[in-house]
Amino acid sequence: MKFRLKAFAIHLLASLLVAMASLYLVFHLWHPDPLQKAVGVTGIFLLVLAVDMVLGPLLTLVVASDAKKKTLKFDMAVIIACQIAAYLYGMHSIAVSRPVYVAFDVLRFEVVQADSVVRDESKAILPQFERNPWFKFHWAAVRPFQDAKEQNNRTFYELQTGISPTMQAHLYQSIEQAWPAMNARKHHLDELKKYNSPEVVQQILHQYPQTDSYLPLKAPVQDMAVLLDSRQRKIIKIVDLRPF
Repeated sequence: MKFRLKAFAIHLLASLLVAMASLYLVFHLWHPDPLQKAVGVTGIFLLVLAVDMVLGPLLTLVVASDAKKKTLKFDMAVIIACQIAAYLYGMHSIAVSRPVYVAFDVLRFEVVQADSVVRDESKAILPQFERNPWFKFHWAAVRPFQDAKEQNNRTFYELQTGISPTMQAHLYQSIEQAWPAMNARKHHLDELKKYNSPEVVQQILHQYPQTDSYLPLKAPVQDMAVLLDSRQRKIIKIVDLRPF
């Protein structure tokens, strides 16, 4: 019994260390607050931890009955191999859906996930957008269409493929170039009180006194608001408030 508990404790400790590192990666780097709610990654990640990090040590508790057990090494190797495979599969699923860009286009920002970015090799892409960032998302803006023909082409392409302009890397430009359009489309902060509790809005805005306006953020699970300091041309923060 002593050996069984010792093996379980060692396996559990190792699993917890991996879990802590994963928590930092998923919630601090890939999905900084509040993007984890906007994308809906929390439930998926907790499932990965529950199935992988908990099940592995429990199986060790079952099979590690005796240090002299003939099949112990084989049993442990199978458990650890399955645990690693399940962990990598789960983390890969989270990695390919991580937010890599928050892109402004015409009226609002949109969260763009890694597996949604389309790169056409026949079209020029700015160097900073040639590859998806691995750690923390980048801000971007969709280049304005030059004429009605280009506008129609973008609309038809999105209708036919489901690929919006915010997913097409060759249309990206730096966020600084979009400030005239962002200033033209910004919303007054009082509008947030129409769609959220006024007390919650006031509490959040109190933390960012330089904020003077906002733009909506479209996300896969929960739409949010992007606070702006339009006078200084600064993006302040993505906050968990309904934008409309």
